[in-house]
Formats: sequence, C-alpha cells, structure tokens
Amino acid sequence: MSINARLGAGLLSLVVALAPPLWAAGAAEDYAQDKAADYMVESATKIVGELGGQVIGAAKTGIDQASDLAGEYAKAPDGQKAAAVLSRLTQMGLTFAFPELGLTLKAGKLLYNGTAYGIEEALSQAQRQSQTNLIFGSGFSWGSGINSLCDSFFESGTAAHSGITPDNIGEKVKDVQELARLWEAYKQTAILGMSSALGPKGKQEALLDASRAYDILHDYWRKRRADAVLRNLDAQIASAAQRRADELRAAQARKDSESLAGIAPDAVYIFVTDASYGLYLGTSKELEKIPKCRFPGGGLDCSAFVRPHKTLAGPFKTMTEARAKLCESISERAVWPLGIGLKGQWRGDKHQWYGLWHESVTFDCPESAATR
Repeated sequence: MSINARLGAGLLSLVVALAPPLWAAGAAEDYAQDKAADYMVESATKIVGELGGQVIGAAKTGIDQASDLAGEYAKAPDGQKAAAVLSRLTQMGLTFAFPELGLTLKAGKLLYNGTAYGIEEALSQAQRQSQTNLIFGSGFSWGSGINSLCDSFFESGTAAHSGITPDNIGEKVKDVQELARLWEAYKQTAILGMSSALGPKGKQEALLDASRAYDILHDYWRKRRADAVLRNLDAQIASAAQRRADELRAAQARKDSESLAGIAPDAVYIFVTDASYGLYLGTSKELEKIPKCRFPGGGLDCSAFVRPHKTLAGPFKTMTEARAKLCESISERAVWPLGIGLKGQWRGDKHQWYGLWHESVTFDCPESAATR
C-alpha cells in the first residue's frame, strides 16, 4: 500500500471514529425495548424534584424520541452532552420550573427573570463564566460594603457557624424558607438585640434597615441558588445519560458477542468489522489474515489484524448467496462527507449504517437501493 493510500486509510479511520453509531449500535427495536427516552425523562423528573423544581407537562417517549436523545448525546462534545439532552427533553414537551428562583427550562430555552437563552449555550462548559455573567448580571459576585447588615450576616451568627459564605450560599441554602429562618435568627440576635436600647423609634428604624438588607440578601441568594441548580442539574443529567449510554453499550456488546458465538470459520458471513464498522463478506478465517492497514478504515497499524465485530447474516454456502442477501438487506446507500465514503443502511434502520469500502463488498443491486 502506498504512503498516500495508508494516510487515506488512517484519515478514514479517524473520521469514522469521530462519528460512531448513535448512543449504542443497536437496532431501532432495541431503543423501544430499552426505553431510553423513558429512562431519561424519569431521571430528569427525579433530579429536578430533588433540586426543588417542578416538572410540567408530559413528554412523548418511544423509538423516535429515544433516537433523538441518543443523537443529541452522541454528537455533542464532552462537557455539553447534558445540556444537549436537557434541551432535547424540553423540546419533547417537558418544562422544568423553579418558580422561587425565577428560572425555567422550556422548549430548548433557559428563561431567567423573563429573558430567554439557549439551553446549550447557557450551560456550555467552555463558556460557563461568561454565560453566568450574562444571565445573572451585576450583583452575582459579593463585595464587602454592599450592605453592612448583610456583610455581618456572613461573619457572625448561625450562617457563619454553618460555614455559609457569599460563594457557597447557593449550594448550602436550598430554599427561601431556610434563608428566611437564618435571617430571622440573625435579626433577633444581632439587629434587634443591639437596637433594644434605642427605644421604639430606633427599633422601628432597625427593622426597616433589616428589611432592606434582607431584600438585598434574598436577591443575591436567588442568583446564587439558580446558578447552583443549573450546575447540579447539568452534572446529574450528565451522569444519568452516561450511565444509560454505558448500559446500552454493554447490552449491545453482549448481543454482538453472542452473534459471533459458534460461527463456522470456513463459512461465509456478512461481518461488521472492527475497522470503522466496515462490512466484509467472506469467512472469519480469511478476514483475520488482513492487516488493519490494508483494510479501508482500519488505520495505519500493520501489526494488528482485522477482527469481526458482529455478524449481520449467515452462514452462507457461497459468496453469491451472501451478496444476494446483502442486496436484499441494504435498503439505501449514501456517500458520507469528510472522506468517509459509501455506506449502506441495514434493513431500513437509521441507526445501522455500515461502510461498503472493502473489495469483498461488490454486488449488483436493484434500483431500489441505488446510490443517492
């Protein structure tokens, strides 16, 4: 193989690796059986409830919805997978609302105090700080001197003893009732206790000062709590999605492994190979003699040999029978971009597209499977 051909094979392997089968390489019916969409809806509902929010509406779940979620998860870059899944869930009919924080996730949008932002942009890990500043604006960062009563709230009393600071109040104080209890305890000891010697007028002024200070503290807490909720929602949805993806991959791996159990080494099969999911027609004995560097999509390593990933059909007595089965089963062919090349769809399943690159995959199919 020429150096250019080897580089081309390496590039093909890299490009295909960047575009793996969605979520797991299962057939469409597996998505319905695994109820991937139901799993993520249930997970999101539980997570939102634990964070003090409400789930409004009902989501459609089924093969198409599971497929959409899988697609969003697979194509999103690391650090944005949870945001992609959240966005898709809200486009499936769910609304995640946190009324006391002025925060809502709906129809692919994050709404905060009436202003809409795209969920995926708002939760972007790469732009988290700039997005936080954009959404919450001024007052998100605490500075001494904002209000002397608020400053001392963090420096003494129950809040200080509980380790509550301006930076972590959103994480530690989970609802407005808890904030009010902390403030009331602080007010009774630090404010009213000190003003008792000032008489009725002094006490009234102290109460007004305390009310104004609490409004400032409450507004600050809402921003910090909303940010904490978004961070926790993002992290927990990411964990749930990854857990489901791992489960589906493991189930598919077991299924693929089972498809290889007991194969006759001298019989002809239609194999999906471990070389970028390219197809091979022939025997496993002959396939395993092919160095990866000589198989399209196999990469540059000539010391490793191509292995069958799973069987799609077989055994057949002859290559003619295998090619006839291939013609029958490839429902559509398309040239994929970025140098990936010609791929075939297996039995109309939009999740099963396999490379038709190897020379063994030659067939004369009817027009119904014509290249588009």
